[in-house]
Amino acid sequence: FEKNGYVLVPQLLTEKLDICRGRIEEILAGERKHHHFVRFGEGGKPVFYRIPQLADRDEIFKAVAGHPAIMGAVRDLVGTAQVFRDILIGKPPKHGNSVVYHQDAAYWDVADPNKVVSAWIALDDAPSEAGCLRCIPGSHKAVVKHDIYFKGWRLPVWLSRALRRSVSLTGTGDNPQTLTQRSFWQLKDMILGKASKIMPSINDLNWLTIDRKTVSDAGEIVVPARAGDVIIFHSLLLHASGPNTSLNSRRAYIVTYNADAS
Repeated sequence: FEKNGYVLVPQLLTEKLDICRGRIEEILAGERKHHHFVRFGEGGKPVFYRIPQLADRDEIFKAVAGHPAIMGAVRDLVGTAQVFRDILIGKPPKHGNSVVYHQDAAYWDVADPNKVVSAWIALDDAPSEAGCLRCIPGSHKAVVKHDIYFKGWRLPVWLSRALRRSVSLTGTGDNPQTLTQRSFWQLKDMILGKASKIMPSINDLNWLTIDRKTVSDAGEIVVPARAGDVIIFHSLLLHASGPNTSLNSRRAYIVTYNADAS
């Protein structure tokens, strides 16, 4: 972990996977009320969805987020930590969207990114063709400049910074806590989520990303995972994921822990 910025722990969490997958299907079908964020691609097809704050509202996900095996692994890496945020990220079969290279800490308001790690819990098998995690080992040792691109063009610095500041209005890490933050989250969902059904390119505005020319591709690795595997990684690790071109869903429950808040 200290050298590469991540560690994969095989089959760390194998229980409750079926229940978690069932809960997700109920939420997406509208059978279980929980706010979620869907992005659409060409032809109005859903290509990506996020379900935040599951641990706050569902006893099963709360148990997963606080599972002793995961908490123990996190404690071994950064010390005693608390759950900072949690989110389910799903990529539908055949046309699930890719995620660009970024450092998570670029999105978050945290005092010390070296005290923050995420547990990427595979709820489904995630081979390369399903859009598994990709990363650049060792990239967690430095902060890298991020920008926002639209249709391949980098936005002016002032605009990227303004959009980044607006992230805090929705609760850092899509984790709204107050009525005001929830209101801004709903506005963000309408502008950058539902509107993508009409204009898919607006999805670009969701992403902070790096200039790939500044980072060598030589060290990039692919990190496939099986359902039940857990990848724990540093908040400054440069990572991305490819599109899901497989016939199966690719769902990952990501819980972030902050030892600085303990």
